[in-house]
Amino acid sequence: MTLSKLKQLSHFYQSSRRSVVISLEVFVGIFMCFLSLLIFVLFTREMLEKDFANFDIQFSQSVYMLRTPILTTIMETITEFGSSGSLIIASLLVIILLVRKHQKEAVVFCIALIIGAILNSSFKLMIQRQRPQISPLVIEDTYSFPSGHAMNSSIFYGLISYFSYHFFRNKKISIMITLVSAFMVLLIGFSRIYLGVHFLSDVVAGYLIGFWWFVTILLIDHTMIFYKLFKESKLKFLPHRQ
Repeated sequence: MTLSKLKQLSHFYQSSRRSVVISLEVFVGIFMCFLSLLIFVLFTREMLEKDFANFDIQFSQSVYMLRTPILTTIMETITEFGSSGSLIIASLLVIILLVRKHQKEAVVFCIALIIGAILNSSFKLMIQRQRPQISPLVIEDTYSFPSGHAMNSSIFYGLISYFSYHFFRNKKISIMITLVSAFMVLLIGFSRIYLGVHFLSDVVAGYLIGFWWFVTILLIDHTMIFYKLFKESKLKFLPHRQ
């Protein structure tokens, strides 16, 4: 790296506190992106190479022992909050709210969910794991791994939490939204096991790949912000050199 580029980089980091924050967010994002993808790949390989069936079946049977008519109705309601239809309707409402003042975020939200759904379907077709056949309360005709409800709800509620933190002045409200969102994602995953349409490993894999894509989409967004800030800093630095 030349002296000129070092000075330019130094000027960039001295230009504003935001430059330093965005840089740190990008580096952390890169680390979290690779780490989450690595864990998902290793988890999937272990699931394919080793016999997870016994553990999955035992865990599912333990959950089935909790079944009652009232709890079944509750779980059927909760699982709808992670269904494709519900997430599409909720996403349209969120996009309408964002597009007035936050057009870029609305586009990011839309792209993240669409590609997330495509990724989930692609993984299902590649792995082709069959659904549980032990007392299912709901019949699904697609493959099981990874759980689409777990993955898509992780992306949707993760982005809701992220946007609420950045756009709400009242941080207590944004923290509350984040906690409720995290609890909802966990409940949706549990409901899929309770209803007999997924194994525990399906749900865990859905969380892992959902988190990876959530981090990836934020990394892309922050990298674009980083590039824009660096470009603006470069333009300010050039006259100074003359």
